[in-house]
Amino acid sequence: MVFSNRGSQRPLQSPHAHQLHHMTTAIRQSLELQEILQTAVTEVRCFLAIDRVLVYRFHPDAHGEVLAEAIQHQQLPSLKGLHFPANDIPPEARALFLKARQISVVDRSTQQIGWSASNAFEGSGSVFGNRPSRPVDSCHREYLKAMGVETSVVVPILQQEQLWGLLVAHHSESRPVSEAELQVLQLLVDQLATAITQAHSFSQVQLQAQQASTANRIATLLHSRTNPFGTALAAAVEAVDGAGGRLFLLPTPASPAGELYTCGAQPTNAAGVPDEPLEQHSLWQTHHASEALAIADLYQDSRCLTLVNAFQTTQIRSLLILPLQQGQQTVGFLTLFRHEIDTERLWAGKVDPDERQQLPRQSFDRWREHQTKQAQGWTELDLKLAQAIRSHFAPAVRQYVALGNDLANRKQAEAQLREQEQFFRTVYEGVEHIIAIIDVVETSEFRYVAWNPIAEKLAGIPSAAIAGKTPEELFGETYGSTVRQNYQHCVSAGTSVRYEEHLPFQEQDIWWLTTINPIKGEKGNIQRLVLTATIITERKQAEEALEQKAQQLTQAFQELQQTQAKLVQTEKMSSLGQLVAGVAHEINNPVNFISGNLSHASEYTYDLLNLLQLYQQHYPQPVAAIQAEAAAIDLDFLQADLPKLLTSMKVGAERIQTIVLALRNFSRMDEADIKAVNIHDGIDSTLMILQSRLKATAGHPGIQVLKDYGDLPLVECYAGQLNQVFMNILSNAIDALDEYNRHRSLQEQQQKPATITIQTTLVVDHAKAAPSPSHEVHIRIADNGPGMLESVRQRLFEPFFTTKPIGKGTGLGLSISYQVVVEKHGGSLSCLSTPGEGAAFLIALPLVTPS
Repeated sequence: MVFSNRGSQRPLQSPHAHQLHHMTTAIRQSLELQEILQTAVTEVRCFLAIDRVLVYRFHPDAHGEVLAEAIQHQQLPSLKGLHFPANDIPPEARALFLKARQISVVDRSTQQIGWSASNAFEGSGSVFGNRPSRPVDSCHREYLKAMGVETSVVVPILQQEQLWGLLVAHHSESRPVSEAELQVLQLLVDQLATAITQAHSFSQVQLQAQQASTANRIATLLHSRTNPFGTALAAAVEAVDGAGGRLFLLPTPASPAGELYTCGAQPTNAAGVPDEPLEQHSLWQTHHASEALAIADLYQDSRCLTLVNAFQTTQIRSLLILPLQQGQQTVGFLTLFRHEIDTERLWAGKVDPDERQQLPRQSFDRWREHQTKQAQGWTELDLKLAQAIRSHFAPAVRQYVALGNDLANRKQAEAQLREQEQFFRTVYEGVEHIIAIIDVVETSEFRYVAWNPIAEKLAGIPSAAIAGKTPEELFGETYGSTVRQNYQHCVSAGTSVRYEEHLPFQEQDIWWLTTINPIKGEKGNIQRLVLTATIITERKQAEEALEQKAQQLTQAFQELQQTQAKLVQTEKMSSLGQLVAGVAHEINNPVNFISGNLSHASEYTYDLLNLLQLYQQHYPQPVAAIQAEAAAIDLDFLQADLPKLLTSMKVGAERIQTIVLALRNFSRMDEADIKAVNIHDGIDSTLMILQSRLKATAGHPGIQVLKDYGDLPLVECYAGQLNQVFMNILSNAIDALDEYNRHRSLQEQQQKPATITIQTTLVVDHAKAAPSPSHEVHIRIADNGPGMLESVRQRLFEPFFTTKPIGKGTGLGLSISYQVVVEKHGGSLSCLSTPGEGAAFLIALPLVTPS
């Protein structure tokens, strides 16, 4: 083995420190695991100038897989995506990597393997100094020879005190590995381990959010009116990537046989009995518990021995049983199925398991292992999602069962009431409500039989006088036709009806609350109607008065909402303007001080550097102490870099001054309420504040801003409020484009980049105002995003209307912008949009704001 030993460990040399910083920064640019790993291997390969660098991850069964790889000029073959048997890296080697946290370096030319010193073994000694070594065993040498590798460096990657994987560097020729290089690799892998942890956490948060969204969508389906259980069951099967599912509701008084809903693939029956539901099997009946029962492989689970016959004609392999409970009582079962699957895995060579310990590997040619009829099983994430789904199914089923029982009881009570109706028809002779009996003949004709004394008094017609009359004969054609329709509705419904009607009695306008109960004969046909009516004229008059009062209150409430929104926005703009102006003022003074002194500092620095050069010319051989100090501080680099440093500081100070000017221009706190201003300055300052959301970053392609400014005069306006209008419209455009990009591929984003176009023009309308023409400034802000529906566009300027998720928007921005433009400035604000073609906001402002 070849070592480049430079003595005891020293602080990381500045070139290597710069490289380490560069590599670490590159790794931290993303939260996606694959992108992090690929960046790491690419940076390490460039740093070491070595043939191949890869990241090797251990699976739970200890076999490994190459997840990322970087190769130079195809000096070595690609191993990316290949799996390696567990015994390729023996258990003792894995234990040493984990316990000692050591880096191994192998050189086949010297047949030596070296290990970095470990803190665990060396106490407080150097991490990389005094590296122990030993001869490489023959099996290891032959293994590397078959791979075409002469030099190998392996760095362990740890996660939560577990060996997560390895960072491996291969070279086809003998290559020395320095202590400083090993130190950089160890520090980089420490940063890589942190990045992997963060990527895992980010992935977990995304999965949790996705599962919560899925569970909420299923909850919404369970409360829909059309087939809620069927649609929710289909969504649950889709959510767990299942092949089918069943929802079985246990028998109740309303449904003695129970109820079954199915979706997708289904077994034939339970134990071969066609009429027996699957849920009658002992696997379900003995599992009345709160926990889910997960069967990974029903053909390997002893509890399913008597159940497999029902699944032999299907591809179903895995079961998940979720009991639905009401308190301590089980009311049903949600059962989800998964099909068996075929799996494929690429191995680095076909290895006989019986010879792995004795013979070295001779070939790493790709070997495709194909396995059929494999059980998918259920992961911990699957079970968490299933529990969330069950938490929504259980209350929905409980509510459905309760309603069914109530309906059964109600039908029983109605049956008892119908049996007694013949008796109760003659009981109400003395009540203070109208009671009338109407015959229903076979031709659906209605004829009055009689009514009670209170009806005779109110109508002034004896009961005997109405016998045999139709509604039209009793009330006239107009009112009689309406009465007939109500009677016909009761007959068609076959049940009691209740309604309010307006009928005149003795030239008095009277409102009635009428109830009609049908009386059925032995054959089930309706033979008579029993009508009861109560006078509600006073109540109707009170309701009309209340309705008028409610309309007045609603109008007052809307006016209060608008006033409140104006107050909130006014206070917010005032506070924001004071804050922005204050921050700009406080930053401006120190920045001006720094900017003013930078020129003097640059002049002094150049004077000192010139003096130093004169010393070097006239005293080329200084004393040893000066030579040592010059080498320690890297004097040549300092002379070259110090002027660049001062120039960078000057550019930064100028950038801060530009931002301060933009903040002051946006806040307008140093100007009067109404003042003639340059509209373009307000737009530019708003764009400056929003620059961080417009520029391209990692994972964000950026948004282009195209400006087409016309030649505008100064406009008298409330500058601060108008800047807030620009802020609201531009922020909404950025939100729409960001959401649009999240649903587009990288190729689509490159073909049609997200763009915001700002156009200003001066418009002269000769017919609008006399005797002089009217001048208006038109400002058009358009994006090429997804656009919006017409129903959304019509409500854009309503207070509190928003299409954003809860917590993302208040619905006040465009409403207040409309008030600022229209009410405060006497202008107009409109929006034009078509789905798929973006949206454009047009602001029209007069040159002089009306008083």
